[in-house]
Amino acid sequence: MNVTSSLSDNYKDGIFAIHFSTESCDGKNVLVELIDKKTGNTVFERKQQLQGGSSTVESTIQNVAKWTAETPNLYTLRATLMDGDKVLEVIRQNVGFRKIEIKGKQLLVNGQPVLIKGVNRHEIDPDGGYVVSVENMIRDIKVAKQLNINAIRTSHYPNDPRWYDLCDEYGIYVMAEANLESHGMGFAKETLAKNELFNKTHLERNMHNVKVLKNHPCIIMWSLGNEAGYGKNFEDAYDWVKAYDSSRPVQYEMACSTGKHTFQNITDETVNKKAKRLIAAGITPILCIGETEAQYDAGETEKVIRDQLTGSIADLDAKDVANMVIAYEPIWGIGTGKSATKEDAQNCCAIVRDQVKVMYGQEAADSVRVQYGGSVKPGNIVEYMACPDIDGALIGGASLKADSFMEIIEKTK
Repeated sequence: MNVTSSLSDNYKDGIFAIHFSTESCDGKNVLVELIDKKTGNTVFERKQQLQGGSSTVESTIQNVAKWTAETPNLYTLRATLMDGDKVLEVIRQNVGFRKIEIKGKQLLVNGQPVLIKGVNRHEIDPDGGYVVSVENMIRDIKVAKQLNINAIRTSHYPNDPRWYDLCDEYGIYVMAEANLESHGMGFAKETLAKNELFNKTHLERNMHNVKVLKNHPCIIMWSLGNEAGYGKNFEDAYDWVKAYDSSRPVQYEMACSTGKHTFQNITDETVNKKAKRLIAAGITPILCIGETEAQYDAGETEKVIRDQLTGSIADLDAKDVANMVIAYEPIWGIGTGKSATKEDAQNCCAIVRDQVKVMYGQEAADSVRVQYGGSVKPGNIVEYMACPDIDGALIGGASLKADSFMEIIEKTK
């Protein structure tokens, strides 16, 4: 059952369509009812015969109540499969009428710009472990709402089906991510994203994610996966998702500087614009810089760092630069288990500080906080923090285990 619940060009009327595809049901009837959850009124009803095991029902719902995270207006779709007067099966589905667009690089919901205030959510419970009760799902949503969070990414796999029903009901924008992460195999030429033997795996995991969850209004964007390199397998997955569902944007984080882009790649200039907006809003930017494995192997690390800083912190006030956090995060170390030696980390952080001095003077260079963002663990944090130009560290995988995270904290006191 594939439901379309979009809006007309004037964002006033609901565009409603439902396609049924069945087996062994040729000649049987399907009764479609659409019921306003607030009023209980039936706004649409039609009985239609399945021919060749399939059927499509279409209609326009006048002056529809629109769905957003702030106004999660829902309708109940009730689809009843019948053989004469005998009811064979009844399926109920939340339906929310909304239209997702990107225009002028701006995400729009129902024609209105939306500021995403989102978080990742892993499906884990402090008491139940990997078993999360509905009550605790609702608690998570309520806490998110209290903290002014309006969007959640299902990192890094599809969640319990009841989670999406709740996000429909309470009003949460969802980035629905496929169960695809292989960063332990590497990001460069060894990535499984470039391995033809794993092409079907990339496709099937995204196909399952989209086909199962496609009817939920809360889902405003698909994610192809997380930290799994980049290659043809992801491009094929993107093509399939867009062909199957053109109503939503599709993202994949590691397509950041290569691959299929609807818009321009991120540049030092766009980072500079973001930094200026954050500073103007009274928010301290954390600027991450670093080189790829190819740049590292070619001995271009210093040039890359200086070039990135020259563009990304240009035309700022010296006091604003002094208050920034700049993190050296070697791209070749993300998710690979590799890390820079303390000598390399110190050298790169010293280059950062020197470039700030070149651009904004000694006082800004002395004040700016420079962090190392590689694979920091309890076993190496002390030696990194002993380096004169490393003021702190970004903690990645080690933060997932409370004991190791606390050990890092204790060793840095």
